[in-house]
Amino acid sequence: MTRKKKYKKKQNICPKCNALVGRYSEICEHCGYKLIKRCPICGGYLSHIKQHFCKELKRIVSKEEIEEREKAKKEREKAKKEREKVGREKREEAMEKEKEDYNKIPNLEDLIKSYVYQQ
Repeated sequence: MTRKKKYKKKQNICPKCNALVGRYSEICEHCGYKLIKRCPICGGYLSHIKQHFCKELKRIVSKEEIEEREKAKKEREKAKKEREKVGREKREEAMEKEKEDYNKIPNLEDLIKSYVYQQ
């Protein structure tokens, strides 16, 4: 007589709220925590493990290093947006200055009239 083995669905625990979540769940249903993240360097999936073999760097990368790289990337994006905003403001100021300078130039008709009246 053979016994059938009972297989349990493998469940994971959310590190934030300690609730049971499915094995392949990307987001915790209870608290909304991102369970499966991607490596910012190579794009590979990360799980709750502390280390990840990065295909791009061809070495093991710790979770702390990945988090530091994500923070640095966010800071770079924020700085880029600020630079774009400043650049846009400078362009608008330059356009206003051009309009003012253009308005200061007299019309050709006015120049002709003044020349005719002078003679």
